[in-house]
This record gives sequence, structure tokens and C-alpha cells, in this order.
Amino acid sequence: AEATLTAAPLPRSPPERDFPIQLRNALKRHACLFKIVAPINVDRFEELLVSHPNRLYVDSVVIALRKGFWPWAINLPWYPATHDEARRRTGTPKSSERRVFLRKQLNEEINVKRYSQPFGERLLPGLYCMPMVVSQSSGKLRVINDHAAGNFSLNSRIPEEETGVKNDDINALAYVLRQAQEDAKGREIVLFKSDVKHAYRLMPMHPSWQAMQAVRIDGKYYIDRGNCFGGSASGRIFYAFYSLVLWITSEVRGVKDVLAHVDDNFSWEYATRKKFYEPFRKEFPEKQAKLLELRDVIIRIPHSEKKQENGTILTIVSHEVDMQRMRISLPSDQRAKIEEELEKLCGESTKRDWARCDVQKAVGVVNWSLSFNPLLKP
Repeated sequence: AEATLTAAPLPRSPPERDFPIQLRNALKRHACLFKIVAPINVDRFEELLVSHPNRLYVDSVVIALRKGFWPWAINLPWYPATHDEARRRTGTPKSSERRVFLRKQLNEEINVKRYSQPFGERLLPGLYCMPMVVSQSSGKLRVINDHAAGNFSLNSRIPEEETGVKNDDINALAYVLRQAQEDAKGREIVLFKSDVKHAYRLMPMHPSWQAMQAVRIDGKYYIDRGNCFGGSASGRIFYAFYSLVLWITSEVRGVKDVLAHVDDNFSWEYATRKKFYEPFRKEFPEKQAKLLELRDVIIRIPHSEKKQENGTILTIVSHEVDMQRMRISLPSDQRAKIEEELEKLCGESTKRDWARCDVQKAVGVVNWSLSFNPLLKP
């Protein structure tokens, strides 16, 4: 929330004349494919930000919600006007489970109008189509748009310095909890965690960028109108919006110490402070209930009840946080994952011709595990 006070305004789409004639024609002749679709109550969002001091930033985010976000991309004149990377790379998933999941996701995206209706089996002139993969992480399937694929990838148009996002980490939570414990004077404290449903996908993209986001599924093409998993600026786009939601949470609604890591919010509350949350017909910690009520006003999508957690012991940012013992540790499954990666890399039976990606993965896992153990860092 504090970062919004000094943040630079978001970029707007380049002028129409900067785009290839093929793209301009596609936007005009097939206008029904390119729409701004988002469940955000932009008018109410703007009203709640009327006292925010950084007007240029606020106005740029409001404009982006109404006209679509531009992902800091640069038009590169030597790139082809039309490019279909997906036709060469994307096939139907071999696993029946993944095929069913992909088609289910397709139907859901069409139903909420984040995907257009199919527009044929050939890519329109002026459009780009990137590959899609169904990946599995922590037992969950997820569709990822590979915007880094090929020699003319979408991510290669976005300067690297424009892609970073500073999320709140476990160290930020530890600082807040130590201060809360000092002020509690013996009162019991509980933790809470709330997930933002669909997160990145809530943000609409500018029609000129939607034209870069055609997807190919079962041989048919669709326009993806939303912010994609796989875009190098996707996190920053969601952060631009949600950091202002957190500012409203803190400065307008008076709910302090709410932190955010990607699509998770987390904080603390005194155990005796409860509030009834009507949609779930149950009590939540007061801060958590107020946060959910604010999201109901701005985002206007149902929450997933199972993603709204609270208690004295909670897993937050993949760490087990225990308020009774004032202890933060790695859960056993995370420790097992680290041991598995190190065994793959350093075990006696391991081959010595490691792939670079395997080394990078292992180093990343170990580095993450040391984030709350600075004395263990080499």
C-alpha cells in the first residue's frame, strides 16, 4: 500500500499508427472478439480512492481498468505482423486428465467472457498466438500461457526492468507479528489468510494486446481478453490494482497490517474480535471479515470459503507460523521437497552432467528455504 504513494503512472497503449496495418484491420473488422471484461466495480473503486495523494498513479490504474492494461511492451518493427507459435508447439495434452481439465477451463473462460467465441481454424492476419501448457504444481493443475516461447515471444517485447514485483514475504509478517505480540499485553492473537479468487485473470488487457494473446485449443482459435499466467508483466499488472485495494483497506477502512503475497492476504487479529460474515453465515476474525466485505464491494466475485483460513497455527507463504510458540518453521512436506531436490543434484547416484535448469531449480528451492534463516546463508 505504501508503494502506491510514490509509484509511477502505468503506461497506456501506443497510438494506433504504431501498430501494423494488419492488426489495425483485425481490431476494426472483428471488433466483437476484443472486449474489456472484468468483474471490478470501477466506479466504487475510484470513489474509495478519492483521497489518495498520488493522483497520476490512481488515474492510470482506473483508466487501465476501463480501457485495458498495457504490459509495458515495446513495439519492435522487425517482428512479423502475424505469428503463430502455438501451431508448431501446442498439441492436445496426452493425459486424459489434462485434456478434460483444459476443456473445462476453456468452457469456464468462455462463460465469463474472458475468452471470445472461437473464430476459426486459421489465425487472423495481425494476431499472435502463443503456446499453452497444462502444468501441475502442489497437486493442482493449471493452464499457463507460454509467452516466452519462440524467437518472437511476447515477453521479449517487455523490458526486464519493468517486470519486477516486490511481494510481502515471511520476514514482513514476522516483523508485524512481533509488534502485535508486544502490544497484545497477554491477549490471544490469531492468524488469518485470504485468497483472491482468479487474481491475475481479473485484470482486462488492452484490445491491442488481446490481439497478441490468441490461444489455440483443439485446433480452434480464441482471443484471451484477460491478464495471463505466463506473461512477464502479469504480476506487476495485478499488483498495480491490488496495492490500491490494500491502501483502501488500511487508510479508508482502517484495517491495518494486511500483507500480500501474489494472490494471498495474511495478517493477525485479537482472538476476541469477531465479525459475522453474511455470505458464509459464520464468524471470522474482524479484520478478515472486513477485508472480505471490501472485496465484495470492489471485485464482485464470490470467495472460495475453503481459501479463507484462520487459527493460531497457519501455513503462510509456505511456512508454518505458530503464534502460540511464536515460531516460524518449514512444514515437513516443504523440507522433504528440499531434500528431494538436493538428492537429485548431489546424491551419490546422481549423474554429473546436470542440465542448467535442474541446477537453477535446486538453487531456487534452497535459496527460498533460507529466506527466514539468514544465519544459514552461505
